[in-house]
Amino acid sequence: MEQIQQITGTLVAGERDQVNRKSAATQTASLLTERLFEVGEFGLALLFGGAFLFIRRSLKAQVLAEKTLAEREHLLRTITDNLPVLISYMDSDEIVRFSNSTYKKWMNLDPAETLGRPLIDVMGATMYESRREQIQKVLAGNLTEFQDVLDPPDGPRQHQITYLPDVAPDGRVVGFFALTMDVTAMKAIERQLEQLARFDPLTGLPNRRQFEEKLSEHLLHSSRESRPYALMFLDIDHFKAINDTYGHGVGDAVLKHFGSCLQASIRRTDLVARLAGDEFVILLKGLHGRHEASMIAEKILQTIRPSLSIGDHDLNVTTSIGIAFVAQDDTTEQALFACADKALYTAKDAGRNCVMQLDCNVLSITDHRKAREANAQG
Repeated sequence: MEQIQQITGTLVAGERDQVNRKSAATQTASLLTERLFEVGEFGLALLFGGAFLFIRRSLKAQVLAEKTLAEREHLLRTITDNLPVLISYMDSDEIVRFSNSTYKKWMNLDPAETLGRPLIDVMGATMYESRREQIQKVLAGNLTEFQDVLDPPDGPRQHQITYLPDVAPDGRVVGFFALTMDVTAMKAIERQLEQLARFDPLTGLPNRRQFEEKLSEHLLHSSRESRPYALMFLDIDHFKAINDTYGHGVGDAVLKHFGSCLQASIRRTDLVARLAGDEFVILLKGLHGRHEASMIAEKILQTIRPSLSIGDHDLNVTTSIGIAFVAQDDTTEQALFACADKALYTAKDAGRNCVMQLDCNVLSITDHRKAREANAQG
């Protein structure tokens, strides 16, 4: 053993530069093994050399594993930092353990400043209280999704938030991931699609689909109100001649003007819609009697009566109006439409530019429908 100590001292004094240039542990072990062979300590040299090789291989495997882990962590960090999503991880004690760089871009919050802090401190007490229920659910092991409005420096934005529990192999929830996506643009597109699906793009009025939905709702609840209501059918007199004479551009302008006149003539509780072409309908709710429906119709006639100037053209636009009046809730949607249609054609037969009002009666409407079908076949 004294010889080993002497050799070690020689290594430290005489070969310091060589050890410093390479791995100190590797170089020292290699030289020590050589000296043991030189002085005849073959058994000790073999034992030491074998142990060194084992340790060296173990260290290489550990270094390789650490290098692989570091590369994977770098890859994941690069991905998460460049995703348009807020990503964070909280342990079961609600301590923030990870936040990606998107927090800096969206919230002007350095992700490093969130680490090791309680979630309530990072969120703020107000937001934390609004999400307490969702946090409790995810820590109980439940996937939780909801929407919320965040207020970053550039203004309020709508977000879709997902809380994903981190469940250990033994079933314990050891934390949860929080993923927050900005859905503001998607919500705007949804509103645009809803607008296109439920509103007429030319006049901006509700379309047939929305009107029929509203009418069905009204008929469903009208028995509770016990007040009369009416359905008004209108079309523009000689509209086809206007289109054929002046072109569709003028025709579209007439339709928009007509829609504006209808909106200006009805009450706040009424609903006006464009069905198709020059056909419009108005649902008059909560009437006090037939006279009120007639008054609204006369107001419409007066509103559109003045000459309409479109480009170089001065047009006299008129309308025919048919009203189906319901004193009690004893009708159906089909009967109501048929009655208003019958009243409209009666007004047209009377010379147009006038109003005709009928009581909605299922039997008389059935007779009217049969007559219309017979005329169409003839």
